[in-house]
Amino acid sequence: MWWYVNRVEREGVELRVAGQTHRVVSSADRATLERLASKVEERMHHLVGRDRSVGPDTLFLAAIALAHDLEQAEARMSQVEARSREMLQSLLQRVDAALDSVDENGLPLEPVSIAAAPRASGSSDAGTPDPAPR
Repeated sequence: MWWYVNRVEREGVELRVAGQTHRVVSSADRATLERLASKVEERMHHLVGRDRSVGPDTLFLAAIALAHDLEQAEARMSQVEARSREMLQSLLQRVDAALDSVDENGLPLEPVSIAAAPRASGSSDAGTPDPAPR
């Protein structure tokens, strides 16, 4: 996970959230960590306003709100993945059906129906011959 790396390998990054400085050791770069800390800070101020003091309860509420956002994003992603799989499966079935309908040269396996030329009056169906006169 990105938030735990052997301390010998990485230097810590100091982040200020809710008026407190936190030293974080991570494989993520400084810009990423600062962006994430900023999101936490934004969510806290969204919950209590910019002018109010921020304490541990606010941090907890911000964590819960961000976890809720994450759950919603994961649910949307799962729905998109499921729909994408359905569409891909449908597309593959159509491709398989198209490939099954031609020979190795790409020619249709079944004869192509050509519309019959207009027939003389008295014919009942363009596709069937007239019955013999009685």
